[in-house]
Amino acid sequence: KISSPSGAPIAFSLRRRVLLLLAAAVVIFAAALGWRLAKGGATPQPVQQPDQQAADRMAADPVLAAQAQIKLRPDDPAAYAALGLALLQKVRENYDTTLYAQAAAAFDAALQRDPQQNDALVGRGTLALALHDFRGALPIAEQVIRLNPYRAAGHGIRVDALVELGRYPQAVAAAQQMVDLRPDLESYS
Repeated sequence: KISSPSGAPIAFSLRRRVLLLLAAAVVIFAAALGWRLAKGGATPQPVQQPDQQAADRMAADPVLAAQAQIKLRPDDPAAYAALGLALLQKVRENYDTTLYAQAAAAFDAALQRDPQQNDALVGRGTLALALHDFRGALPIAEQVIRLNPYRAAGHGIRVDALVELGRYPQAVAAAQQMVDLRPDLESYS
């Protein structure tokens, strides 16, 4: 029982208590809703600047990142090689073989700027294998191996081309040479 200011007891029925609690809940809910609407709705997300948004897209897409590098340094052969390799990766992910021509153009641009650009040569050899130009892949592999005999990619291109040409004893010897030179994950994968 609740007392009035004069001290007389006030009796509330159960129904009145429920209604009073319900009214209090509605008032609290309305106050919370009004406060949230006054603050602008949902929790505000940080506003990203256009440069940050572009950086996020480039981090997620190596093709965009390589294209941005080419815009910054148009004479950098490594940037063109990176673009070609990123395009080859896109083909593997999306099965979009129309990107082969773009990759070839990127490798050509890199090799025009530096005929010994190793990544561009590896990309060119990988592209030759993808296009089933196994005879064309062999001299590219040999060039990569001459430039850097410890890079497994050149040996891998050579092994793949020899296997596809049916030159199995040479392929086995080339694979063994690769593993002997680089007994690590790069050779085994």
